[in-house]
Amino acid sequence: MIRRFLAGAATTLAMMAAGGGAHAATQYINAVPTNWRMQDYVASVVQVYYIAGAPNSNCYQSGLTTTALKFSTSASADEMSRFWTMVITAKTVGHAVIVFYDDSTCYISSFAWAEG
Repeated sequence: MIRRFLAGAATTLAMMAAGGGAHAATQYINAVPTNWRMQDYVASVVQVYYIAGAPNSNCYQSGLTTTALKFSTSASADEMSRFWTMVITAKTVGHAVIVFYDDSTCYISSFAWAEG
């Protein structure tokens, strides 16, 4: 999981260094997922809905006052299973997780157990 986070962070930094509009779309959440709702039955892709999303995010759903993130259809079942397990464990023990996502597609690009 740490390797995946570092790879995602490296990709994010590379996009930012390249300039252009690409870096503007990368966002992240660092939070304890206490109020997150997880779904895995929508087109066989894990989706997560969290409260207190940024209203200026393209992923924000004003009618539901939540932000919806999901994996792309190219994500592996193992990747989605690791994410699901991480979030449920974090909810149970009250620990923060970090999720990087693309604000234009709402696709999760990487995730990690937060330090500390």
